[in-house]
Amino acid sequence: MYLQFINQTDSFTQEKNKKKRIENCFISFRNEMLEFARNVGNNMTMKEFSKEVSQLWKNTPESKKDEYKRKYEINREISKNSKSMLIQEIIDLFNRLSQLLIAIINDSSEMSYYENISTILNLKIRIMIKVEEYIDNVFQFEEKSTELLLKVYYDIYEKSFINNLILFNDFMEWYLKL
Repeated sequence: MYLQFINQTDSFTQEKNKKKRIENCFISFRNEMLEFARNVGNNMTMKEFSKEVSQLWKNTPESKKDEYKRKYEINREISKNSKSMLIQEIIDLFNRLSQLLIAIINDSSEMSYYENISTILNLKIRIMIKVEEYIDNVFQFEEKSTELLLKVYYDIYEKSFINNLILFNDFMEWYLKL
């Protein structure tokens, strides 16, 4: 493609585990170049690589840059839509949880209680997995903390039907005990 490569050692493996950068046109271009360099097997240092890619970007025709801009816009829209779909899925699970709470309150039979508790526990696990996914996608550039987790749960709680049934503090206390 565009880069000249040196020997065999792959100096690019260090970067795999680093925090993702906020995506933009240049970062898309750079990531493509990085993937290409990894596939070819190259021992260029990241500093050399970044300098080379930066120079390539500067020399790239505007029409090619426009392609990256279009790709970036499409990816950004897809990302926005998938985040809102994920939050809606979590809210739907919370709404199902609130229906089960009502069922437990209204039905005094012991069998129904244990069936509902079992379903609630399964829902809780699904919610936890989805919340983790949501945090990884939406807050990927922020440090994960208890405060962030509570903020996400509170946002979901506010948008769900469950906030009509129980106070947030009581809900979290009950939710965490399960």
